[in-house]
Amino acid sequence: MSDNQYPYLLQQYQLAMKDQNSIHDDEAQDVKYQRAVDLFIESVHKPDNALRACAHNQKCYNELMNVRERIIEYALTLRNDV
Repeated sequence: MSDNQYPYLLQQYQLAMKDQNSIHDDEAQDVKYQRAVDLFIESVHKPDNALRACAHNQKCYNELMNVRERIIEYALTLRNDV
């Protein structure tokens, strides 16, 4: 993942931490899809302490973080598919 993607992801994460208004029903499908991808990326960015503790116990924390990074990179390609 390149460094120029982090400001966008940080912004998306900060937006997710705020209560947001409802979305109108008349939005285009591609807008909804983009939002779904963004929400998925946000969910991967959120720390899951229990999962990470399990990864430490099972001696695969670094591998878990590698998979996490690869999933984020792939999810970012989905944003470009629409």
